[in-house]
Amino acid sequence: MHEYSETHPQTSAKTVLVAGLQKLGMQVDDEDLVARRARPIQQYGDDTDPMQQVATTIQLPRYLWKQIEDYAAQARISKRHVFVRGLKELGLHVRDEDESSRSPLI
Repeated sequence: MHEYSETHPQTSAKTVLVAGLQKLGMQVDDEDLVARRARPIQQYGDDTDPMQQVATTIQLPRYLWKQIEDYAAQARISKRHVFVRGLKELGLHVRDEDESSRSPLI
């Protein structure tokens, strides 16, 4: 996400996730693609375990949450997997096993 944020100004973790949802075909208002408070996305060093889980909480507009629920139900995947698919659509590296419904990371 850090690399994505370097090429997209006014980005936050939330706006990266929302941009991924847009790539999946969801309708997203332009204002939801601009961070209200642009905080740099933390970059981790080479000594950081890439398998370490990171928790995040974001607030989304109800119209977008409904689309996520519908997408997840139709694709028969978890809502977390919807976000993983969106990040992959943005060009972020996602390992095949992290897309699996059996993935311990999801």
